[in-house]
Amino acid sequence: GLPILGVVPRVARNGGSKGDGTLQVIEALRGVRLNVAHAHGTAGPLMLTITSPGRSDGKSFVACNLALSFAVMGSKTLLVDGDVRRGGLHRLLSAARKPGLTDVLAGKLPLDEVIQATRYPGLSFIGCGSRTTNGPELLGTAAMAQVMADLRTRYNVIVMDSPPLSAGVDAYVLGTLTSSMLMVLRAGVSDREMAEAKLDVLDRLPVRMLGAVLNDVEPGGTYRYYSYYLEGYEAREEIDGPRSRVLRGGD
Repeated sequence: GLPILGVVPRVARNGGSKGDGTLQVIEALRGVRLNVAHAHGTAGPLMLTITSPGRSDGKSFVACNLALSFAVMGSKTLLVDGDVRRGGLHRLLSAARKPGLTDVLAGKLPLDEVIQATRYPGLSFIGCGSRTTNGPELLGTAAMAQVMADLRTRYNVIVMDSPPLSAGVDAYVLGTLTSSMLMVLRAGVSDREMAEAKLDVLDRLPVRMLGAVLNDVEPGGTYRYYSYYLEGYEAREEIDGPRSRVLRGGD
């Protein structure tokens, strides 16, 4: 019953993709960006938690590239790795995992010392931080609420990557802090019954489920009905210059 806000075609782990290459993926992410912004509305900064029913659905891939897509558009954007259990977004950005979010919440460092600049203009990053057994509890503290209140005054877009819904309460807690959530479902992998069960829990929380992104869909077939890509209409540079593209397949 979720509205489909975008369909991302399959990406090879070497950063390429089948068919017409990464151009299809870039256009797909532009479509996701447009639909997410419209579904969220214009009031205040766009704050969004991205999750999935289980592991290996590609939520981190979508979170990272969606955040970059907003930054490329000119929005001052922050990507936060809220997966304090197994967060790995730092690897996609060639950034540091720690110090990060848990270090701030534990009172070890001020917020400003864990916000990292990235090589992509307009995109900042906060790693998940030091591993700790009480990481999930830290997400529900007053310190976390204060962090989010501070960040919303600094950025136009805040994208929060969370653990899967099946991993514990973390994603639900982060969803209440951002008030909006996006579900990533992987073609042929995500468990539909599990997704439905987890959505039932969300119905009892103050979280808006904006919709779903279908990830890792084979080009052609059903994908062609959702695609924003038309061969021959690619956006190209007349003069070579730097290109801001994270991509990279996998979760």
